[in-house]
Amino acid sequence: MMKIKFFALFILTCFIFFNSCKTREKVNDIKKRLELSAQLGGIIYLDTTPRIHISTTLFNPTTDTISFVTMTCSYEDMFVTDTSVIKVQSRYDCYSNFPTVINIPPNSKLDQFIMVRPINKDIKAIDCKIRIGMYYIIPKKENGFEGIIKQYENRQKANILWSNELELNRLYRKVYH
Repeated sequence: MMKIKFFALFILTCFIFFNSCKTREKVNDIKKRLELSAQLGGIIYLDTTPRIHISTTLFNPTTDTISFVTMTCSYEDMFVTDTSVIKVQSRYDCYSNFPTVINIPPNSKLDQFIMVRPINKDIKAIDCKIRIGMYYIIPKKENGFEGIIKQYENRQKANILWSNELELNRLYRKVYH
């Protein structure tokens, strides 16, 4: 009976040690990722609903090239907000659109421009503070293009990189064309 208890205790200790090693690996993986920042642009009104322009910057602070899954045209599909009252606006001008892999070299950045809008015109967007998030999907090359498509389709399960907080009351009042 004593041997069984000792064996069970040994197995439990091994299990705990194994899982703690995995946690350290995950912490190191998190440090080896992109950094997302956002800046306010301006605001325009379409059908009395404001469209807020935001520029996002993905920065690779590591010494390795970092790859992630995005879309060839509608990359804003990869972005979300941290509030349910403001959402990312889709673009209207995508004619050839499919998942792709982008590589950002070490100490380099990628700027992307998105628009956000309130879910309805009764919400005062100017009174909100938001953060922009991006689904961070690391491509699994062994699965090929079909695997990348499946990763894109399941993007809501991916980790999200979050930007700095944006105070919408600091918006410029108009975007000039």
